[in-house]
Amino acid sequence: MINSTASLAPAAEAHEQSGSPVLELALQPLMDVKVSVPKVFAYEALLRIGTPCGLELETFISACERNMSIANVDMWVATEACKILALFPDMKISINASQLSISAPEYISHVVNTAAKNKCATRLLVEVTETAHSADGAIAPGLKKLYEARIGVMIDDVFDSFAKRHLIALPFITGCKISRRTMVRLMAEEEMTGKNGHIFGEVKSLVDRCKGTGKAVVMEGIETEGELDMAKKLGIRLCQGYYFGYPKPRPGSRGSEWNLDMKQ
Repeated sequence: MINSTASLAPAAEAHEQSGSPVLELALQPLMDVKVSVPKVFAYEALLRIGTPCGLELETFISACERNMSIANVDMWVATEACKILALFPDMKISINASQLSISAPEYISHVVNTAAKNKCATRLLVEVTETAHSADGAIAPGLKKLYEARIGVMIDDVFDSFAKRHLIALPFITGCKISRRTMVRLMAEEEMTGKNGHIFGEVKSLVDRCKGTGKAVVMEGIETEGELDMAKKLGIRLCQGYYFGYPKPRPGSRGSEWNLDMKQ
């Protein structure tokens, strides 16, 4: 994973529990399954806590969102992702950003400027997460600026928590992601009823609306062939999950076993 001296100190509550760990990134493939042999379409950069410290990632993120330091963390992730994209011109990467970060002008400026500096804006996607709430009027200007800079904007985990599903209709939103949690609900519904039910209908309606307006849909958390079949039944082309591959250290880092031909 990416070695960094980025301290968790900005999240004081979390840092008190953790000593002095560092932040790292791992990359997980996002696959195009509408071809005879599924192929990598992009990678998601997933935040990890580097040194063993007994601190859960969700606890850290929650602490950062509570004390409003999350934008610092999300800026670090954007910087590291852009560095990777600069090294691999055929690669695409999506990064997560809290709604609180999207509301911060300094975060938006940092992402736009860093992507421009590394000449990777068209290969960078920003996923707006659902773990904290910010008003539509606070996040919409930032999302529009990202789009105007040719950076893709996705709504993450659209059926969960504080997800901004209703913003998908906006012209500067390029797509959405459906979580592992929703996939579990879909599979449970099918097992219980033996047919497509209310949950399936709700998800299929969203997928159809997105396809009709040229927006991408990604199904996350696919772990079995049955779950992949469910995604295909819903008409979803882009899929992600342990079925295709676990998160890996970045190319070229210690412990990495990447095939550096990103076209494969």
